[in-house]
Amino acid sequence: MTITPLKNINASSLQAKICARVTRLSEFRLDNSPHKIQRLDFVLLDEEGEAIEAQVRERQVDRYKPLLKEDEVYFIQYFQIFPAKTTYRAVNHMYLIKFTNYTEIHKMATIPPTFSKIAYSLVSFDMLKTRIDNINDMSDVIGKLTTVAHTTTSYVKGVQKHIRRLYLTDGRESIEAVLWGRQAIDFPAEQVIEESKRTSIIILLLGITCKSHEGQLKLQGSTTCQWHINPIIPEAIALQNRFKAYSYEVSWLNAPTTSTETITTSINDLADVTNPHKIYGNTYQVEIVIKALKSNQPWWYLGCTSCHKRVLEDGSGYKCPKCGAATAEPMYRITMIAIDPANFNEEDPKSIEIIFFGATGEQLTGVSALTLAASSTINSETIPSEITRLYGNKYTLKISVPFSSMQRADISFQVKSIINTSGPIAPTLPTTSQISETTSGQVHNSAPATISQEEHKKDTDNPLPLDETPLREHVASATKATEAGKRHLTEEDTEPSDPKNIIRYQVSSPIANAGCLSRSYFSCTF
Repeated sequence: MTITPLKNINASSLQAKICARVTRLSEFRLDNSPHKIQRLDFVLLDEEGEAIEAQVRERQVDRYKPLLKEDEVYFIQYFQIFPAKTTYRAVNHMYLIKFTNYTEIHKMATIPPTFSKIAYSLVSFDMLKTRIDNINDMSDVIGKLTTVAHTTTSYVKGVQKHIRRLYLTDGRESIEAVLWGRQAIDFPAEQVIEESKRTSIIILLLGITCKSHEGQLKLQGSTTCQWHINPIIPEAIALQNRFKAYSYEVSWLNAPTTSTETITTSINDLADVTNPHKIYGNTYQVEIVIKALKSNQPWWYLGCTSCHKRVLEDGSGYKCPKCGAATAEPMYRITMIAIDPANFNEEDPKSIEIIFFGATGEQLTGVSALTLAASSTINSETIPSEITRLYGNKYTLKISVPFSSMQRADISFQVKSIINTSGPIAPTLPTTSQISETTSGQVHNSAPATISQEEHKKDTDNPLPLDETPLREHVASATKATEAGKRHLTEEDTEPSDPKNIIRYQVSSPIANAGCLSRSYFSCTF
């Protein structure tokens, strides 16, 4: 009988016979019934490199599980054809194969050396960022492995699960990937680290989803996730050649040098750190002066009021992808460039990037992000004077390296608390030309341009511009909530006509320079 290529499989292919390799074979189990296999999931790959998803349902698991082996090639006939899944699709095929009680499978005795071995469709790091929280399609990615963590455990919905973190790079930036369950346990970390002493480790991750943590991309493995170490494919060979001139070795992500005590240090010492893994877990106390605002970063985001994660649009409202809550409000994410106070007047001082989130941002500005976003005349080109006037102010902070910093080319520090505020040490403010960044986020430490003390008030009344595109994209997702807030700030306190669709936040104290009532309500329509 003629073999049907997988690309020709459609709803009428009930009599078709295919020849395909079994790849990404996995067992789907429920958390509340971990010993019972609910379904076998796998991807079938034919000689032409075409792929299609396939399943064995619970009632046929005992029959077919002993017969199906990863990487073997089979002749398969008498199966059902269904439309492809609408979520978490592993491959780009319109249909899905399901075995029946009558499906016949026969293993190929001798597999031709030209038969395709891996079903993959690579996505670049940049493209992965566009797939954050996209549950329609899973992604395949390749990169050089740089760091691997020991397995740890975490409770998810009351169930303890093993996790392992990996870090890979494309040569421009690094991304964290998290493996769960069996994949975390089975990953050959020790062998990989030993092998990396001789050659670069290129890792191909198949079947991953994209999430965002602290504004940074994070990859999540699934039950069908699979990895390949130094696969024999053109893309892996190209990466091997690209990294020949770089260090091969993969390092452990652990904290042998970290301390539970707060370490007093200086900006200059932290600026010399080139590997965030080496100081992750430490908390540092430093004296800083704000030298500049990072112009290619938004100063707020629309966050979940329960868990503070960035919310997504959901129909006419918003929804948190982490906890499912539908209430949200603007939250601070102020990114600044800090230097040592002793070096403030130097032309090219050492500096670090620091980020004020949430409560620390409110302590910094003296006004909530909710009030400031709703009551100011803020658009995608400007930041408010409550933030720009902080230039030259001296602070004592506790800071640490967040997970997200290990995914970026430049190290950043998150402010854990503001210990002391000493006020401005300089009578001048930076002009727009002073606050300039490269696309990689590095600061141009050019000689500061300043304006006179007499112009201080004028400057704070006219906020400095930000880079246009990043903030416009960020603000676009929150325009609905912010504009609704602006309208309600000057209205009388009245009960909304539809309480189910109105989220009300009370501002209980006067806020200077915020343009709001001393006691008013901010209402976000969802």
